[in-house]
Amino acid sequence: MGITKLLENISIGKKLLIGFGTILLLTLIVALAGGRGLSMAKDSSEKVSLAEDINVALMDAKSSRQRYLRTGAEADYEVLSENIERMVAKLNQLKARDLDAGETRALDELGRTLSSYQGQLNKILSLKSERVDTRKEWASYGSALLGLLGEISDEANRIALQRDDWRAAALAEKAYHRYTMARYQVRGYLITLAAADNRTENGSRALDGTIEKIVAEFNDLADTLRQSQIGISRNTLNEAASNLNQYGEYLMRVHQIDNRLGDAQLALVGSAIALSKEVAQMLDDQAEAQRVDARQSNLILTVVTALAIVLGLLLAMLIARVIGRPLADAANAAHRIAEGDLTQTIDSNRKDEIGALMGAMAQMNSRLRELLSRINQGVSELTSASSQINSSAEKNQQGMELQRAETDQVAAAINEMTMAVQEVARSAEDASGAADDADNQAKEGVKGISGTVETINRMASEISATANAMGELKAQSDDIGRVIDVIKGIAEQTNLLALNAAIEAARAGDAGRGFAVVADEVRGLAQRTQESTTEIEELIGSLQQNAERSLAMMESGQQMTDESVSSTHTTGSLLDNIANAVSLIQQMNQQIATAAEEQGSVAEEINQSVVRVRDITETSATSSSETVAATRMLVDVSRNLQGLVKEFKV
Repeated sequence: MGITKLLENISIGKKLLIGFGTILLLTLIVALAGGRGLSMAKDSSEKVSLAEDINVALMDAKSSRQRYLRTGAEADYEVLSENIERMVAKLNQLKARDLDAGETRALDELGRTLSSYQGQLNKILSLKSERVDTRKEWASYGSALLGLLGEISDEANRIALQRDDWRAAALAEKAYHRYTMARYQVRGYLITLAAADNRTENGSRALDGTIEKIVAEFNDLADTLRQSQIGISRNTLNEAASNLNQYGEYLMRVHQIDNRLGDAQLALVGSAIALSKEVAQMLDDQAEAQRVDARQSNLILTVVTALAIVLGLLLAMLIARVIGRPLADAANAAHRIAEGDLTQTIDSNRKDEIGALMGAMAQMNSRLRELLSRINQGVSELTSASSQINSSAEKNQQGMELQRAETDQVAAAINEMTMAVQEVARSAEDASGAADDADNQAKEGVKGISGTVETINRMASEISATANAMGELKAQSDDIGRVIDVIKGIAEQTNLLALNAAIEAARAGDAGRGFAVVADEVRGLAQRTQESTTEIEELIGSLQQNAERSLAMMESGQQMTDESVSSTHTTGSLLDNIANAVSLIQQMNQQIATAAEEQGSVAEEINQSVVRVRDITETSATSSSETVAATRMLVDVSRNLQGLVKEFKV
């Protein structure tokens, strides 16, 4: 009860501030709880993601490890190293997270196992390098042995042929056969070793027994070569025996390296298995931790949310009770005032805004009672004044209606006059336009005639020049006729000379036959020349006749051209007179159009003035109508006010 009284005496703003502030505080608590849960879930998820990355890198490392152990290729080793480095990087990222003691111990153990795995891998790499170097030395002794055994065999065969003693050859052949069989067993050992990916104790013992037998065979063969007395060079036999011992020794070294390499591979596989188990356990631990964090976050969030809802509901009910009930009382009082009941007594001892509102409503109720009393008296006086104004406004409206009708008639007459003036102006403009067109066409005609005159003058000049050319052509044709006459005379004389030459050739007999042939050819040419000149003479005659006719026609055309020039000059003078007359008509039309436009402008101004007078009259009439309507409304309003005031209970 004390809290309710305290809330009644503070402002609504503070009440709402307390309510919403509490809700926001609870919301913030819920948000913080949810944020903590999300942070825990995110952290767990990132840990699981890193653990899965480590597991993926481990699977890749397993694949690349098996491939490297099978092939021994440097590229496979680089891939394996990259996968291990990726595991180390992810492990370091996981160690940098916020971990508990158990997770830290597990990651430290995983790191030690990974370091052991890297150590075994480095050991295998070192042993493989040592094995390669040892096998190179071993192969060099094997190559040297093949050469020495070949020399021994050649020398033994030589001795056998010289001495007819085949013991040395038999011994050399037996030694080469035993060496070949031993090399075959070595090859079998290497094949068996390459196939032994997963070593076992029994398999290792079997390989040890095999290599010991092979080495014993090489040593026995060396002893046999040293002790032989077959006449072969002792240095050669000793060198072959020494190489056999070295070959067996390096074979044993390779075998020992293979054993250590096999042990290292087994240890590497064991480390890989342990690493896989630890990574799998880490994945399970991280997944379980993620589930625990999720359950814990959900529990915290549920509890905090439930508390926030309960506290929020209690606070909302308390504030609703402190604010809602007084507001309902205020609304009831306002509703009674709205219904016209001003007889109620409003009282409130609250010190908040609702108490102030109740006090203001009580004061408003008292003031309304006094105001309505004075309004009732003023409305009676307003009703009588409104009736008098209404009567005067109706008379004023009638006078305005008569004035508007007269103004409409004047405006119509002015409008008709304006239209007539505008029609005259348009006709004058059309005539002026037609005159402009006629003037332009006359000027174009003058220009055309001038061009025609110039063209005809040029044509007359050309005809005169053509006539002169035809005269010159006739004279030149006459000259050609004279030249043809000369050529014709020369052809006749040539013909006579050729005839005389033919006669003289005939007189000369056989001695003049060649000359007679030439004379005949010359006479033939003279005859053809005479015929051609005759044809040319006929053509020249025809050309002279055509030139004379053309010259006569040119002279006649020149006379006609002179007459056309004279007629064209006359036509040009007439077109100039027409153009001048059209220009005068154009000037007169422009003056008429200007005067008509001025009359139209004056008539338009008069028309606009009459329209403005009519608009003013219309506005006055409208205002009178509105005044009458307003006075009528004022009468109605005063009557309505009287009815409304009577509804209040004072």
